[in-house]
Amino acid sequence: MSYNNLYDQEMQLLEKLGKSKEYFDNDAISSTIYQNFVDSVLSKDGVMRYPDYYCGAYVDDNGELIVYVTEADNSVLEDLKERFKDDRFKIKHANTPLNQLIEQKNKIMSHRDNTSPFYQFRNILKACAITERKNRIDIFLENLNDEYLLQIRNSIPRNINITFSEWIGKAASQSDLKCGQRVYANPAPEYPGSLAFRARYNGVDGFITAWHVCGIDQGLYDIYGNIVGTGMNECKELDCDASIIRPASGFTPTNKFVDSGDLGLTLHTPVEGQYLNLYGGTSGLISGWLIYSSFIYSDFFGNWSLPAVQYTTGQSQSGDSGGIVYRLIGGIRFACGIHHGLTAVVNPYGQLGTYTDAKTACLKLNATRY
Repeated sequence: MSYNNLYDQEMQLLEKLGKSKEYFDNDAISSTIYQNFVDSVLSKDGVMRYPDYYCGAYVDDNGELIVYVTEADNSVLEDLKERFKDDRFKIKHANTPLNQLIEQKNKIMSHRDNTSPFYQFRNILKACAITERKNRIDIFLENLNDEYLLQIRNSIPRNINITFSEWIGKAASQSDLKCGQRVYANPAPEYPGSLAFRARYNGVDGFITAWHVCGIDQGLYDIYGNIVGTGMNECKELDCDASIIRPASGFTPTNKFVDSGDLGLTLHTPVEGQYLNLYGGTSGLISGWLIYSSFIYSDFFGNWSLPAVQYTTGQSQSGDSGGIVYRLIGGIRFACGIHHGLTAVVNPYGQLGTYTDAKTACLKLNATRY
């Protein structure tokens, strides 16, 4: 599908998602000022270091930014205004700092370590996520046995709110050059993947995809078996599934999308509750809502702690891995991430799409947008 006006496309997407022009305007403001906050807490090593009073943030049904804090005295308000470089946000009280939720989430998902208090649940404990909107941890189990639930609850501090949900089936990573273009991991062609966005590494113009699509010194191919690039650098960490590819002779990375239109140069980190788009080589364009800013789980390729999206206009498929996750704001597309794959079914959302945050990927790959 081709659009002459990306602003019109954005409005059509929001209408499909049941949102108004007022939401559109508020959401654009929330996105802009939230980027300022992210930049204030994102360290050079790619780790988010939040203020001790900060409990999380989300956008409400009107697109307005809500910020949770443990206390709202003048020093906290002034610090937030300085970090957001704006005062167009609303403050609400919450009990648990985000730093504590993250620490506890990581402890829970260390359950395969035989020294962990959660080791006895290693066969049924499948995933764990922080929902900033509700200032709590959601735990996904294969067996919702009451005895198990009580034991896990008693292993977690009482000031941390948790819920239990059922995990059904298996997680699926989608390893199966314009943004969203389809590529292959061998010349057969087999094992399709997708391209995310253009970036530069060590003075070389390249493009970013998922690590599990193409790692260092591995090749990427087109449908005809021609090599289009080779991996220059990779990042496989808990919060990062990304690599950057050196184009083969004759291939030039661009900021064009497969369906027409350009990608803006600024990277965005969305806030929980905002809508996102995925453009993958198999599914094309699908849209949905950021449900979890941090969802920790395991799949065939390893353990991951990644943002998770409930796509409502379609489902990602094999071959979408490495594709671009982005937002449309004011008619401009902003890269937000690199698609990783799908979780198993997690109630009540169904399967969620996960992605590596674009800013995190670029920092850890030592890559820059251009």
